[in-house]
Amino acid sequence: MTAPPDIDAGEITDKGYLNQRAILTARAALVERLYEAGGADVVAV
Repeated sequence: MTAPPDIDAGEITDKGYLNQRAILTARAALVERLYEAGGADVVAV
C-alpha cells in the first residue's frame, strides 16, 4: 500500500479502530492482487 488507512474514507472509526469492511471495499484490487496465483511481486509485511 502506498497510502495509510484514510479517516476521511471511513477506513478508521471515531475510536481509532480499522474499519475492515471499508478497507476491503476501497482496496479490493490490492487484496485480489495479494491472493491471486503467481503474485510473486507482492510482499506482505
